[in-house]
Amino acid sequence: MRYQRLAAAAAVATIFVAGEVRAQEAPAPPAEATPAEAAPAPPAEAAATACCTVPARTLVEIEITDTISSKTNHNGDSFAFRLAEPLVIDGRTVAPAGTPGVGEVVHAARARAMGKAGELILAARHIEIGGRQVRLRSFRYGPSQGHDISNATLITTSVVAAVVPILTPIAFLVAGGEVNIPAGTRANAQTAVEVVLAPIE
Repeated sequence: MRYQRLAAAAAVATIFVAGEVRAQEAPAPPAEATPAEAAPAPPAEAAATACCTVPARTLVEIEITDTISSKTNHNGDSFAFRLAEPLVIDGRTVAPAGTPGVGEVVHAARARAMGKAGELILAARHIEIGGRQVRLRSFRYGPSQGHDISNATLITTSVVAAVVPILTPIAFLVAGGEVNIPAGTRANAQTAVEVVLAPIE
């Protein structure tokens, strides 16, 4: 009897151990499929370099649209001008004629007694292209081509005007009278830094 009880207990133990082994050997349930990692986005195509690179010191032809006078203007006053000719780079226009710009009266002094002439020193500051301010330098009176009087003496029936180059601005000294720069006066300047501008479509 005792032998039968021992045999039964051994059988139960064998079944339990076998169950453990089968549980350990049972293949693990398949892991939940994880979403495949998003394939890396292809590198963005390099943005096409916008035409056109406008080098520093590119010449621009301008036309002063305000009347400026040593009698009425003061240091720090702004004056308006516009491009007299389109700005063209590599055969493509990046700024049409008429593009607005802003200049500054760097110095203004009225004529005084004893024949002291009026004085004006003007500087071109920037042109507005597509909402951007393109800085300018080297403002000179007169067109850049043809008859350029930027370093000449202009003689009229009433005044003698001597253009005196002073760094980037331009100075007009008129003996015995005021200096008057009428609207429509041509001048030229240069871009101060290199800038990239899109062509006009």
